[in-house]
Amino acid sequence: MAVPMVPKAGALLRREAAQLTALRAAGLRVAGCDSAVLFTQAVVGPTLAELIAREPLRTAELFEQVFAELTPALRRAGSGGRTDSVLIGERSIAGTFQRKFNSPGGPTYLEHTGQGAVLAPVVARLRTAKPLPVIPSLPLVFGDLKPDHVVRTPHGLAFLDPGLQRGWGNMDQAKLLSRTVLNLVSGSAPADDARTTLASISRFVFLTRNRLDPDDRDLWLRHLILLWLMDTTNILTTYLSAQSGPEGLPLPAQGRMRGAPWPTAAGGQPQGLAAPVSR
Repeated sequence: MAVPMVPKAGALLRREAAQLTALRAAGLRVAGCDSAVLFTQAVVGPTLAELIAREPLRTAELFEQVFAELTPALRRAGSGGRTDSVLIGERSIAGTFQRKFNSPGGPTYLEHTGQGAVLAPVVARLRTAKPLPVIPSLPLVFGDLKPDHVVRTPHGLAFLDPGLQRGWGNMDQAKLLSRTVLNLVSGSAPADDARTTLASISRFVFLTRNRLDPDDRDLWLRHLILLWLMDTTNILTTYLSAQSGPEGLPLPAQGRMRGAPWPTAAGGQPQGLAAPVSR
């Protein structure tokens, strides 16, 4: 299916097309783009989410493979400011959180999730935290790195739907970890597989942190956790609030499960954020 580009300079589709072109020129396998038209093409192979579900013990190894291929390509694509005019900074984790919750409509939005009593204190605490500032000299990050946006093809890893922006390296790591854990919460993995995946995620974080200069490790970890929590809150509230929206609003299966009524304990209090994993 071909999607015509909007001719306006700076339009989102134009920036997406330019990002795909830049990443391909940097040696990364990405979706097709030709002559100002974005193409939706079948990419043959399992997604990273499917690979993790099959072999949870290899989660850390799979993450390492993703960043080993992605990081050098991003460095090449971002050199000399060649992509700075087509960045999609509005998709950042912290920017999305600010738009959703640092506005007069934030409390009403939380009420519409049906779980405002649980989520309001979480959002209030996150609002007091300050992510590290994003400055133009920071490296390029993929911006929308999710387990379903990485596919292992016969020719190697392919990356889908970039949202290139300048930022700290742990922005990509935070979103990948957040969405992987949410897949566990909303999926049907056996408990032992879920525990194995979480242990492997911990190993990945430990290994990544220990490669840093000792003076940077604690700040890196705090920022990773903050962005992880913000991203989880962003997507969880999106799915929950959609349940109170127009009837028939299309949601993926995981979104419908995340938005299902949560089990409650005696007295009507929610049992916790992990409750939707029950089937």
